[in-house]
Amino acid sequence: MATARDLCKQALETAGVVALGESVENEIITSTLDHLNDQLEVLNKQKLFPAYEVVTNITLIGGADEYTIGSGGDVTTIARPISVNWLKVQDGSSWFTMDQKSISDFGDTFTTDTSSSIPHFFYYNPVFPLGVLGFFNNLDQTRTFKISVNAVAGPYGLNDTVTLAEGYYPFLKWRLAAVMADIVGKDSSMLWLRANDIEADIKRMNIKPKNAKRDFGSNSIGREEYRALFRS
Repeated sequence: MATARDLCKQALETAGVVALGESVENEIITSTLDHLNDQLEVLNKQKLFPAYEVVTNITLIGGADEYTIGSGGDVTTIARPISVNWLKVQDGSSWFTMDQKSISDFGDTFTTDTSSSIPHFFYYNPVFPLGVLGFFNNLDQTRTFKISVNAVAGPYGLNDTVTLAEGYYPFLKWRLAAVMADIVGKDSSMLWLRANDIEADIKRMNIKPKNAKRDFGSNSIGREEYRALFRS
C-alpha cells in the first residue's frame, strides 16, 4: 500500500517539480505533506471524502462524566471522530449497548442515570480540537468500552498508509500536483483540469438517487389524488 510519502513524491513528479525517480529533499517532501493535509482538511469540510468506520476498545478512568477524544485528549488511540455510531460498555464478560442521546436531551430531559451502576446513556459532541464523550453521571469505576466511530481521511504523517476508496487517490495526486506546481510557478492548468475532471466523477459517484413521484395530473398530484377526482 502507498504511504503519504509515496503520494507526495508522485505529486511532485506529476507536477514536474522533480524528475521521475529523482530523490526528494526532506524540506520539499515535508512541505508537500503539509499541503496534502491542508487539502484534506478543505475536502473533508466540503464532505467530499466518505467517512470510514473505526471500531476499537477504549478504557475510561472512573470519576468523570466527560472524556475528550483525539490527540492530547483522554482517549488518544483514535483521532477525533466526526460522529459516534454506537457505544458498548463491558461489565464482567458481557457487553451492553448504550443509548445515544443528543446534547439537548441531556440539558432538557435527562438529569441523572441512577437505575444501575452501569452507564446506560451517552452523548458525543464533535467539537474541535477534541471531541467530547459524555455521560449523565461520573463513571463509578474504570471501565472498558467498545466504540464505533466515523472518521475522515488524514491528517497523515509521511509514513502513514493512505487507504482510500476507488478514485480518491488519483484525485489527491493530481490536485496536490496542481497546488505544488502553482507554488513553484509552473503551468498548472492541465493539472487542475485533470483534478477537476476526477472530482466531478467522484461527485457523480456519490450522488444518491432521489425518490421520484409520478405526475399524473396537471397540478403535480399523485395517482390516488388523481383517481379521487373521478370518484363520486
